Amino acid sequence: MANWQKERVVSAAGVYGAAWTDENKLIVTSPDGYSITPCFADGLQITRLGSNLPESVGYSDFTHYITEEYPNPIEIFNWDNPVGKARTSDGYLLFLSKDGADQEVFIKHQDDSNYLQVVPLERLENFDLSFSFSPNDECFAVVGSGGVEIFRREKSANKGL
Repeated sequence: MANWQKERVVSAAGVYGAAWTDENKLIVTSPDGYSITPCFADGLQITRLGSNLPESVGYSDFTHYITEEYPNPIEIFNWDNPVGKARTSDGYLLFLSKDGADQEVFIKHQDDSNYLQVVPLERLENFDLSFSFSPNDECFAVVGSGGVEIFRREKSANKGL
């Protein structure tokens, strides 16, 4: 079974939501602009700031983003749509728990009832959270109003990555 570890944090105030691109990059929007962050820490992050946010990031139907870099609609996960992709193709499942000030992610596997990994969240505001696995199943993101925490499978568990 794979173990999951924190890969990176995207700090932002007042996050509206996030969306995974087909290239496993995460688009995160806030009142200040948006960022496009690769799943893995060695990738470069693109940040667009400024008052032209409505022109830079639009909604095709209020459930999908369209940006300058990604003109085709990408599904959003946020407080209105808190669960993006909750299961990997190889059977990992995500659950969130918020008990007072403590926030944790529970990762289970559909084929092993004894497998449970608990991942504490450290940097997110204590508001409604949303989450999603990346399209390639190697990462997941948890989004709160104070930013995003991105996790990945441990390197030994990655399939060739």
